[in-house]
Amino acid sequence: MPDQGGADDNQGVAIKLLSQRGIYRLFSDIDPTFLNAPKLSKADAEQFKYISLKNIGNKATLNKGEVVQENFDKVAKLTYPAQPKSTYSVFLF
Repeated sequence: MPDQGGADDNQGVAIKLLSQRGIYRLFSDIDPTFLNAPKLSKADAEQFKYISLKNIGNKATLNKGEVVQENFDKVAKLTYPAQPKSTYSVFLF
C-alpha cells in the first residue's frame, strides 16, 4: 500500500484557519482556476465560487481533515476475502 505521508497532522485546524482568515478567497481572486470550477457562464462561475468558499470550512470538510490519519490507518488494515478454489465450489452447500 503506498504511503501518503504527511497526514499525521490535524489538517482540520489548517482548513479552518485558512477559511476564517479569507486566504481561500484571496487565492480564488488571484487565480480563478484555484477552485477547479468547470466551464461555466460568468454568473454561474460566481455562484460556484460563493458555494465553494462557503463549503470549504463546513463541518464535513473540517471533520475529514481531522480524521484523515485515522481513516488511512483503517484502510491499511483492510484485506480482500479469500478467493474460492474454483467457481464450482461457490455453489456447493
